[in-house]
Amino acid sequence: APWCGHCKALVPTWDKLGEAYKGNDGVVIAKLDGTANDIEDVEFRGFPTIKFFPAGSSSAADQVDYDGGREYDDFVAFLKKSAKNAKGGEPAEADAAAAPADDAADDAAKKDEL
Repeated sequence: APWCGHCKALVPTWDKLGEAYKGNDGVVIAKLDGTANDIEDVEFRGFPTIKFFPAGSSSAADQVDYDGGREYDDFVAFLKKSAKNAKGGEPAEADAAAAPADDAADDAAKKDEL
């Protein structure tokens, strides 16, 4: 929510997380204004609401309400633990050298989203 002080405080951390993962084709870090968007089967109970949608999830029932810390390292640790298709959940700069080139086509349709 654009008016929410907690949301505003999270922006620099969330932007850093997005930059770190932008080269990791297995993870999408997205922003959404919950006051301006109605999404079927996705509930916003407070702001910021952070949801994790595992790669290959077929319904909103697969979503996970993130309730961890709000620091960059907290999000990275969560993704390392939870992201199944994120090349180990590592930020792209840590993962780019280790990723086999031929895996990119297989992983293109499956992305974890936070």
